[in-house]
Amino acid sequence: IMDADGQDQPADMMRLVDDCMRRGNKKLIFARRRERLEPTLFKAFYLLYITTFRISTGIRIRYGHFSVTPKSILSKIVLLDGLPINFVGSILRGEIPYTFINTARGQRVKGKSKMMFGSLVMHGLSAFVVCKDIIQKRLRRFILTLMVLSLSGVAITGLIESNVNAEMESGIYWAFLIASVVTILAISACGLVIFLVGKIFDARLDGNNQPLMKKIVEMYRRST
Repeated sequence: IMDADGQDQPADMMRLVDDCMRRGNKKLIFARRRERLEPTLFKAFYLLYITTFRISTGIRIRYGHFSVTPKSILSKIVLLDGLPINFVGSILRGEIPYTFINTARGQRVKGKSKMMFGSLVMHGLSAFVVCKDIIQKRLRRFILTLMVLSLSGVAITGLIESNVNAEMESGIYWAFLIASVVTILAISACGLVIFLVGKIFDARLDGNNQPLMKKIVEMYRRST
């Protein structure tokens, strides 16, 4: 799988194939760019994206679509539920065996990218949507841990009550309470955004305007 704009270099195709064969055709091989040549603002948002994804899911995402897939695992890949939404996210979430080789970005053959900022954001969010079950589990654990720490903070405040004045005691209590509430609300808001974006992608996949990938997956499922 590769883009045809020249930024995925054809010379790297055989490197991907050779590495796949060297590993016994048992792993999907991604091409990972050694460096980003985009503007600084793009790099900043990309770093924010991969960092947020790592924190939210525990998974490191540093790859694009440029990859080679051996036939031995193709039947597993086409059955992944999130495949029509985000290819890379589905691979990482589906525990498909994979590795990568480093590549350099080529020069665009002609013109400029038509991928607008909004489209890039939606593409990034699609990876979160695919991994939403993992994110929900991690959020629940984090909120539970935060609640335990908050209650512990309140208990500690009570224990040191005899050693501080009333004004300081009240300040400590309210600091713990406000920090906990704000954090829980922020996390809940993030979860709501992911849920709503997921609904948007579900709506896009319905009807006759389905992406080509979804049609291919459904044809494969019917044939098997």
